[in-house]
Amino acid sequence: MDTYTELLKRRSTRSFKDEKVDDEIKEKLYEAAFNAPTAGNQQFYSIIEVNDRKIKEVVAGSCDHQMWITKAPLVLIFLADLKRWNELYRAYGLKARRPHLGDLWLALSDANIAAQNMVTAAEHFGLGTCYIGDIIENHEVIRDVLKLKEGLVPACMLVIGYPEKSETGSKPRRFNKEYIVHQDYYHEFDAHEHIRYYKERCVDTSSDLKVGLERFLKRKYLSDFAFEMNRSAAMYFEPYLDDIEVLLVDLDDTIINFEAAEKAALKTLFERFALGYITDEMIEKYSAINARYWQMLERKEKTKDVILVERFKEFFELYGIDSSIAEAFNEAYQTTLGDTIVYNDDSLELMKELKGKVRLYLVSNGTVIAQRKKLKNSGFDKVFDKIYLSEEVGYEKPAKEFFDRVFEDIDVDKRHVMIVGDSITSDMKGGIDYGIKTCHYDPKGLCCSLPVTYSIRDLRELIYLL
Repeated sequence: MDTYTELLKRRSTRSFKDEKVDDEIKEKLYEAAFNAPTAGNQQFYSIIEVNDRKIKEVVAGSCDHQMWITKAPLVLIFLADLKRWNELYRAYGLKARRPHLGDLWLALSDANIAAQNMVTAAEHFGLGTCYIGDIIENHEVIRDVLKLKEGLVPACMLVIGYPEKSETGSKPRRFNKEYIVHQDYYHEFDAHEHIRYYKERCVDTSSDLKVGLERFLKRKYLSDFAFEMNRSAAMYFEPYLDDIEVLLVDLDDTIINFEAAEKAALKTLFERFALGYITDEMIEKYSAINARYWQMLERKEKTKDVILVERFKEFFELYGIDSSIAEAFNEAYQTTLGDTIVYNDDSLELMKELKGKVRLYLVSNGTVIAQRKKLKNSGFDKVFDKIYLSEEVGYEKPAKEFFDRVFEDIDVDKRHVMIVGDSITSDMKGGIDYGIKTCHYDPKGLCCSLPVTYSIRDLRELIYLL
C-alpha cells in the first residue's frame, strides 16, 4: 500500500497482540522520527521508551486510568526538550540564555512532528498506533515518575503494537474541506454555516443533533479530565510565561564565602581566648556541629539564642575545652565573623549589574550583629533594596511567616519572585513551600534533593535566567 493510501486508512489501535516489536523495526521507527523536519536541525525533543511495568502502570493510571496502555508492546513519550542544548552549550563553557515560551513552542512542534513521522512509518510496517493526549494531565505524577526536570515537557505519548484484530467499520468522518481550509485570511462562519457543516459530518442525521452535541460537549470539553489537562498544562508552561522581577538572595555561602569567614574568626578567637592552635580538622568538626544546630533551628526544635551557645559547648566538650566560656566565645564570634569578606563568583559586581534590572532583597537567618557587619564591610548594604534578617523579622527561613513578612513589603505576584541560596533546608525548602521559583547555588555540583526550579554552579548564570 502506498503512503497516501496508508494515511487515509489509518485508524487508532487500542488492542494489541502479545507480540514484541522486532528490534530492527523499532530502530527504523526511531530513524523515521529522527528524520522528521526539525527547527534548525536542533531536534528539540527527547523520547522516553517506557519498558518498566510499574512505570507503565503509573503513566496509564495518570492518563484517565486507561490501563490497556500497559499491554502495548511499545510505549513512547515524546518530550519537548529545552534542557539538552543548554547543557551542551555549558559543556563547552558557553553561556546560553534562559529558554522562553517561543523556544518551548518550537520544541513542542518538533516533538509532535517527529511522533507523526513515526506513526507513518509504523503503518508501513503493519503496526497499529494510538496517540495519548492525556499524558499532559497530572503534571506532578508524570514529572515525578519520569524524573522530568525544568526544560522537559511532555508533548504526546504514542502506543504502538500489532493490532489484535482488524478495525471494522468505516473511519470516523471528518469535516468538509471548506470548513477547515481558508483562503488568504480567516473566514468567520455564522451560526447557520456552523450547523450546516456539522450536519454534513454527522452520519446519522435522524437523531437530535443538538442533544448529541451537548453530550459530546460534556464528555469532552467540559469533562473533569479536560479541566485537569488545562491545570496541568499551566504548570508545565508557568516557568516560560513569568519573567522574574524580584530576587531574594541569601548571604552566607551564597554571595559571600562563609567558610572563609568562619575559619578566620575561629583562628582569631582561639588565640584571643588562649585556647591553643585550632587545626583544620577541628574547624571541619565545628562546621558539622554548627550545621546540625542550624537545622534544629530551621525545624523549630531549638531557639536561636540556645543553638548559638550550645554548638560551642558541644564543640569545646569534644576537645576537652572548658565549655563555660561558650557564651562569651559566641559573643566575640558574632563581632569577628564580619572581619573577613571573600566574595563568591565576584558577587558584589554581579549584584551591582543586576540592580535596576530586578529588585534585590537580602534574606538571611544569620544574627543581626554578624550579618550587619558583613553587609557593611562587603558593600552589600548599599546594593540591596531592603535587608531581611530573621532576628528582625521574628521568624527563620524556611518558615512561611518569614516569607509573609517579606511579601508584605515587596507587593508582587509570587510568579515573578525567585529565591537564590545554597541551603536546601532553609532557602530551597522555604521557596518551594511558599510557591516561588527557586535557584539552588551549588558550586560543588552536589545536586539538590528537592524539585528546585533552577540549579547553578556559578552565580553569574543568574544573568541568563533573568
